[in-house]
Amino acid sequence: MFTTDEAAALIKYLTDVHPDDRHSIEKIELPASGDLFPISAVAIGGPQGCYPLSGEQTYDLPFVVEGYYDLRSYEPLPDRKSDLNRRKAFARSTFFVKGDGEIVNAADLEKIEPLH
Repeated sequence: MFTTDEAAALIKYLTDVHPDDRHSIEKIELPASGDLFPISAVAIGGPQGCYPLSGEQTYDLPFVVEGYYDLRSYEPLPDRKSDLNRRKAFARSTFFVKGDGEIVNAADLEKIEPLH
């Protein structure tokens, strides 16, 4: 979450430095709903991770920005077989806890939505 001025500065930076991407701001009312959580609470690894935008050489804003990405629903590029192998290994060794407390092995999810 950003102040109005921070959000405007971030959008300007993104538009200037990453002009081919789509950028937007979403206003939320405070207090925020219970479905928001800090980026540090997100499990990362394999096709999920954090991108330290503030680590870019061109980054000059006075606050730190890090973004979360999730590539699980995307296929690797055709010439990147190692990415597919990495995703399959990740799926075999990852567990998810569903909202009702049930623990699901990601490899079982592959039966529903294959990674290949």
